[in-house]
Amino acid sequence: GAYTIADEFVQTFFNIYDAERHQIMNFYGSQSVFTMSSYYDDVKNAQIDNIYMRVQRYAKSSRNISKVSNMNQFSANVFIGTEAIGRVLNELPKTSHHQLSFCIDVPFYEPMNRVIISVSGTFEDHGVMLNETNFLVAFTRTFVLVPSENNQYFIANEQLSIHSPT
Repeated sequence: GAYTIADEFVQTFFNIYDAERHQIMNFYGSQSVFTMSSYYDDVKNAQIDNIYMRVQRYAKSSRNISKVSNMNQFSANVFIGTEAIGRVLNELPKTSHHQLSFCIDVPFYEPMNRVIISVSGTFEDHGVMLNETNFLVAFTRTFVLVPSENNQYFIANEQLSIHSPT
């Protein structure tokens, strides 16, 4: 049922996302939509650990209405199709999701129509340079899955929210 689909999807998606992100595009279709909102409010610790500039990589593609000063950025940060979604996801830092921290819910389940899966948890953002430390990030991802012709599901819509874990 719903929870079997959710469990299999979440495990597979995040294992691929963390290990071989370039292959994550197999989960999306040509009309898939991806949006992201970010607000990392732990600026004090971010400045101490020199993390603030790294957090800005998330803000670049963010649609957080409370933080976007240029509304053109708001509309430009809707990514449609595998190429655009792949570009934005592959620009994000390498991560290690803590799957034991996940809270997974299935608020909507119509297997022949769509399945909505919500996942909240934490991940480590890995620095690009050897001297950069990892830091903890909290997230919520909401996936709208629709069935494809081969009894699989693909992501029709995904919303990623990034924030500090505190």
